[in-house]
Amino acid sequence: MPTVYNLSCTNCDNSKLFGFIQVPYMVLDNGDRKNLPHPGEDRAAKHQTGLSVHQLRKLDRIGHRSAFTCERCLAFQMFADDEITGVCPACAHTVMLCLGDLIGKRESHLHCAKCRSGTLILESTGHA
Repeated sequence: MPTVYNLSCTNCDNSKLFGFIQVPYMVLDNGDRKNLPHPGEDRAAKHQTGLSVHQLRKLDRIGHRSAFTCERCLAFQMFADDEITGVCPACAHTVMLCLGDLIGKRESHLHCAKCRSGTLILESTGHA
């Protein structure tokens, strides 16, 4: 079960729930990337490629997509390291925040784009 996180402003009602901070993917034989389900990563890998997750990792065919959110509109997007554009797909704002870097940070320089006076913080709300 994934942990559910809430990204919220300390001053206004600007908030959004997120279920995944990082998702593993496998690289298929044709080069496409396919997310690995949890639980059942190894079963899915063997079904799609004939190889275990351990074997794929040795071949450098396992990666991770990290969760990002737009500083302005809080739109959610998953990016692998080589996919990060830094531009929000929803509003074209140029500041995308990595959610994994925000977990539990109460002292933040991330000001709410909605009210412009609060601070965005990310906290765990428990498991889904």
